[in-house]
Parts: sequence; structure tokens; C-alpha cells
Amino acid sequence: MIWSSLMPVKTLFISHIGDEAPVAEALKEFLERVFGPDFAFVSSDYESLRGGEDWYPAIVQALKECRILIALVSRQSVEARWINFEAGVSIGAHDSTPVIPVTFRGYGPGEIGHPLSPKMGRNLEDTRGVEALVRDISKHTGAEMIWKAEPQDLVEFVERVKILEKRLRYFGIEMCPDVHGSSITFEIENTGNVPIELHEVEVVIPRSVMPPYMPSPDTNVLERKVEMRNERQYVVQRLKVYGGTLHAHLGISPLPPSLPPRRKQSLNAVGFTLPTALSEEQMDQEIAFSVWTKYGEVKNTRSVRELLQMGQR
Repeated sequence: MIWSSLMPVKTLFISHIGDEAPVAEALKEFLERVFGPDFAFVSSDYESLRGGEDWYPAIVQALKECRILIALVSRQSVEARWINFEAGVSIGAHDSTPVIPVTFRGYGPGEIGHPLSPKMGRNLEDTRGVEALVRDISKHTGAEMIWKAEPQDLVEFVERVKILEKRLRYFGIEMCPDVHGSSITFEIENTGNVPIELHEVEVVIPRSVMPPYMPSPDTNVLERKVEMRNERQYVVQRLKVYGGTLHAHLGISPLPPSLPPRRKQSLNAVGFTLPTALSEEQMDQEIAFSVWTKYGEVKNTRSVRELLQMGQR
């Protein structure tokens, strides 16, 4: 490949999702101040990829050549396939390639799930975490520091990260209970700062906390059934979250509405009435939610106790 002979080999690869590119580029700038120019590869950075270059083989080659990989991880990116793919390519190329998960946007190293959870993580919102990250990189790569960040430099970098975080697109969904006595209905709330195109919702409720099973007349309900999961009966309800039918030829627009930031949409079709008296076991049983959007699937689980407490706030 001609391009590989023209580009210097980068010691460090910073893996990130597109929406978090500003933080990745700020980290690259900081680390190249510490270790020198041409030290880090960031796919979204104009200096890491040149115009006209075939970006996919360039990224794969950089992954194979790097001596250490940093995976920027937040609630928005922790399950991103691209982050896990890049980590896998780097490890596969050299079994000894260190992978360091670096968290930010209010997400801590202790929250990281598989496959990155076995790796010791650092945090960009803590000066001690940034200082430890610099030491990690120097130890794993043998790179010498040409500039030592003083405490005030670390504080300024952390503050810059926090400022950039506020400007990033944030995608978030929360299922909110609306409790009236023993009756529970639900709303979807867009907790992010960008509009969300909602598609479908699935709610899985323990059969023991519901009244006798009845088919729903609501036209938005796509499916309602009883099934066994972990030796318990559950009522599984799947519905579309916009009005009308699914087919444009029936006179209904095929595009779901966009839910604006900080707005809610009612899901009365999945409401139910709790038994008059709930045992401790019933209070601890969990209700699972899955919401499908244009950006993918979001899952959450709450116990009956938690839902009742949320509804009382």
C-alpha cells in the first residue's frame, strides 16, 4: 500500500465514536504536547488521515501498528460496535497490545461492561486519572515525555474536556412511570439534547403483578403474549409509539414522529393495575423495557419497588 510508506507510524491509537470526536482530538493534542508530534492516531483528525486516502485500510493499518490503544468510553459509546472492533483488531494484531478504557461524560471506569471491563480504566474528568493515563502510556510504550504537565495544566485540560462535553450530541431515553394509586402507565422521555425518532417499545412485566391477561384493543399494540422466562411467567407487550398503522399504503405516513429533547410521550397501551397487596418478592420483581429508535436499541430494567418510588417523586 503506497499510503503506508508516506504516513509515520503512530504509537498511540485513540478509538472513539463520531459524535465524541472533539474530545478525542483534544486528548490527541494534549498527549502530543507531552510525547511529541505524530504520536497519536485519531481517525476524525485531519492530520491522521490525508485527503484522498482510503480511510478503512488506513485505520486498520494504524490499529495493527500502534503500541497502545485508548478507547474513549461513555454511556453513549460503551456498546458501540466500532469501539469494540478497533480494540479487537489491535489486540489481535499483537496479543500484548495494551488497551486502556478512558471514561468521561459522567461515566466511571467501574461502570464499564464486557468486553472492556477486565481492562484497568482511567477517567478524563479527574486530574489524577489524566496523570495516571500519561504514566500508563509512558510505561507501556517506553516513550519519553518531552513536556511535563504541571497540576495547573492538568486542571486546564480537564476543564476543557468538560466544556467540550457540554457541546456534544447526547442521546438518552428514560421510561418514566405515571402512578395513580395502584394503576401504572408509562411515558418515554427524551433525556438527551437531540431529537429522537422513536420506532417501537417492548415492555416485559412479571405475570404475578398484573391483573388477568386481556388482549389489548389499542391499534398501536403489535403483539401481546405470555411467555416463560427464568421459570417465571411474563407478559410481553410490543407496540409502535406513533399513531396509525405501519403501512404507508393504508394512508398513514411511514415515518415516526421526532421526540424533541426533554419531552415525553405517553404509552398508555402498556399500563396495568397492581394487585391490592404486594409481597416483598413481588416488589423486587423486575420490569424490562426496550426502546427501538433510529439510533438503535436502548434497554433498561426497574423493579416494581423502584417504579413506585419514581412515580411518587
